[in-house]
Amino acid sequence: MKEDDSLRAKERKRGTISITAPLRLCENICTQSRKGAVVFWEEVGIFLLSIYRMQTDYYLPRVLAIIRIITGVLFIYHGHEVLVPDQMQGYAKWLADLHYPLPALFAYAGKTVELLGGISLLLGLWVRVFALPLSLTLLLITFTMGHGKILTDDQHPFISALLCAVFFCLDTGVWSIDAWRKKREPLT
Repeated sequence: MKEDDSLRAKERKRGTISITAPLRLCENICTQSRKGAVVFWEEVGIFLLSIYRMQTDYYLPRVLAIIRIITGVLFIYHGHEVLVPDQMQGYAKWLADLHYPLPALFAYAGKTVELLGGISLLLGLWVRVFALPLSLTLLLITFTMGHGKILTDDQHPFISALLCAVFFCLDTGVWSIDAWRKKREPLT
């Protein structure tokens, strides 16, 4: 009995379950006393918490990696225009019409950040290094070219800026060069 209580305490602390947890749930269902009902609901809580943690520990990094990879592909698609001179001249003219100083430089800088940031997100390499300039570039696009209309016309750059801020704050997830490098680093 003492050993069983220590197992339950460890499970509560970790939020995990063992093979015996469903058996204990059934046992507690049969107990009609007030103490049995309390123990039953504690066991249900531990069981549900462990399922939640198991799912988030497994699925969250993978879902984050899929979103990161798709976002990287989209940024590469939009950033590859830096390699098309006619397209870049059109962007420079548009920025000149918006009274940007050095419009050609801003056009090339923005598209280069999109291309390099997209490659970074796709590969999962130096994501935090590129997520911040990407987010700042997209906020600049949102509030200068889009005139801050985040709820109507030009909300896509703003949503992308928020997504880049999430990538800056969180880890890259699985399926990334950064995750592979972390696994290879010796623990000191």
